[in-house]
Amino acid sequence: MWAEFFQPAFFFNDVQTLLKYEKMKKIILTLTFMIPLLLFSQEFGKEFYRKSYGNNIQIQNLLRMQQTKGDTIWLFHRYNIYKWEDGEFHLYLHVIVDYYFLSSNIKNIIVIENEKDTLYKESYIYDNSNRVISTFTQNYNGGTIINYQKVDQYYYTSTGYDSLYIFYKRNVNDTIWEKDKLRGIEYNEYGFTLVDTLASWDGQKWKIEQGGKNEFIINSFGNITGSTTIVYNPYINEWVKSFKYEYYIINDTTGEFNAYDIYFWKNGQWENGERYTDVILHNWQGWKPNERFQVEFLIQQLWDGYSWYIYKKDSLTYDDNGGKVYYKFVWVNGKWENANRVRDIWNNMKMRTLITREDWKNIEWDTIWADRYFYEYLGSIWKVMHYEAYDTSLMKWLPAYDHVLSDFSYILNTPETETNIKSSSLQIIPNPAKNSILIRLNDEADRIKTVRVYNVTGQRMFERKFHGKRQQEILNISSLQNGVYIINVTTRQGKMMKGKFVKN
Repeated sequence: MWAEFFQPAFFFNDVQTLLKYEKMKKIILTLTFMIPLLLFSQEFGKEFYRKSYGNNIQIQNLLRMQQTKGDTIWLFHRYNIYKWEDGEFHLYLHVIVDYYFLSSNIKNIIVIENEKDTLYKESYIYDNSNRVISTFTQNYNGGTIINYQKVDQYYYTSTGYDSLYIFYKRNVNDTIWEKDKLRGIEYNEYGFTLVDTLASWDGQKWKIEQGGKNEFIINSFGNITGSTTIVYNPYINEWVKSFKYEYYIINDTTGEFNAYDIYFWKNGQWENGERYTDVILHNWQGWKPNERFQVEFLIQQLWDGYSWYIYKKDSLTYDDNGGKVYYKFVWVNGKWENANRVRDIWNNMKMRTLITREDWKNIEWDTIWADRYFYEYLGSIWKVMHYEAYDTSLMKWLPAYDHVLSDFSYILNTPETETNIKSSSLQIIPNPAKNSILIRLNDEADRIKTVRVYNVTGQRMFERKFHGKRQQEILNISSLQNGVYIINVTTRQGKMMKGKFVKN
C-alpha cells in the first residue's frame, strides 16, 4: 500500500531501483542492513507502479506535498497527469486527495483514468501520533469494484516486533475478510533490522514464506564491525546461513574503514567470496538509516577458488544539493578502463532535475537512457513538473509527462489532535520575515528548549536546540527559500507549541 511503499526502502521507480541496486551491490555497506525479504516489497511495489502509472512517473513526487493532518497549509485536491502521445499531451490520470471532512485522521486517495474510470481508491486511517494504522483499498475494473484489500499495521515491542503488518483480502460479494499475509519487523537499539519475515495464511496457521535475520557485531561506539545474515528456506522449513561481512575499522569513534570482506556459506563452512578495499568515507559519525555517506573509490576483488583477482572499481560523489555521480571502472589488461556512469542531479529545492545512464564506448560516453525534469514553483512547492525522456535513436529530448497541481485550497485551521498544543502561547516577530525571526513565549514561567522548522510538505528544514533558559530566542532563516513554513517549539516544561511564518 502507498503509505508503506512511500518509505524509501520499499518503493522505487525504475531509476531509483537501478540506483538502489547499484548502490547496494557496489557499496555493500548499505546492503548489510537490508533484509532479503525487502525484495518482496520491491517487486510488489514495482508491479503496483507499472499497473497504475507506467514506468516513468515518479508517483512519490505527486503525493509528498500532501499533509495528512495537523498543520496542513496547502491542501491539494487533485493532480492532473498528462501523457505525451501523437505530438501532444493527453489527460492520462487524475490523482485526487480527499481529506475526510469528519475526521483529520482519515485521508482518501482516488486514481481515475481517462476522466471517468476509477482504477482504485485507498483510504488511510491515522492514529493520534500521525502513524498509519490501517489502509483500505478498493480495486476497480471498467469502473466496477472487483475486490478489496486491507492492511492493518501494529507497533509492538513486547512481542519482539516493532512493526507488524497483517494483509487481508475479500471479493465484492464476500462479507468476511480473508487473511492473506503477515509481515513482522524487529529492530535493534541502533535502528538496524534484526528480523524481517513474511508469512502466508494456509487456513489454519501462518506459514513463513520468506525471512531474514541479521546478527551484528557492534563496538562500544555503536559502529558495526561485522555482521552475519541468515535466511529462511521454505523448502526445508529451516533458517540457514547465507553470508557475512567483516569490516576493517581504522577509527572506532567515527566508524571509518578501508576494507571489508564478504564470505558465503557453502558446503558447511564460510568461503571467500568478495573483497572491497580502499574505501574512504567522509563525515562518518556512526551509520544511521538514510544517512548520506561519500565514497571516493571502492575496488572489488573476487575469489576464484585459489586467489583474489581485481574485478572492478566504483566511485560515488555527492554535490551540495544531494545529487550524485556514480562511476564504474573495469580492470582490463592491467589497467582501469571506463565502464559506465549514472548521474543524478538535484536542485536546491531537493527535486531531481536530471538523471542519465551512460556507457563508455569508442572513447566517449554513449547515453543509454536519460530523464530530466522542469518545475514551476508556487512559493516553496512546485505547481507543475514537466518530465522529458531522451530518445537515444533520435538523439534528442522528447516530452513524456506533465504533472499539474490543480483544484487546491489554502487552509490554516486543520483540526489538531494533540491536547498539549497551545498555538496562542507563541509569538513570531516579524511575520513575514526576511533574515531572522524572534520567537517569544507568552508564558513568562516557561523557556524555549527546541525549535524545529518544516516546509509545507512536512519536510524538516532544520532544528535548533537551546539551553532552556530564555523566554525568547532569535532564529536565523536566511538560508530558507521564500514561502510558508511551520515552526514547532518544545519548551522546558515539555509543552508543544506550533505556529507559522512567511519567508520573503
